[in-house]
Amino acid sequence: MNAQKISDMTLHDLQELVVKLIDERLQECSSTCSPVKTQRMQEVFNTIDQYLITPSSEEPTGSEMILEERQQWRNGM
Repeated sequence: MNAQKISDMTLHDLQELVVKLIDERLQECSSTCSPVKTQRMQEVFNTIDQYLITPSSEEPTGSEMILEERQQWRNGM
């Protein structure tokens, strides 16, 4: 492809340029980016599980709290 202004390119030429640039970036990334390590990901999942808050069964759900507040608001009118 010749050196030209983007404004002079056809839609097809512009699409080819974008595809070419994306392909180049993907190839660069695949050669320089290290794959995700399974052990590290498992550590992250374990940490999430450790800090996960599970409400007790006696506590109302978010939907129930919203419905209750809506009912209180309607009763106050």
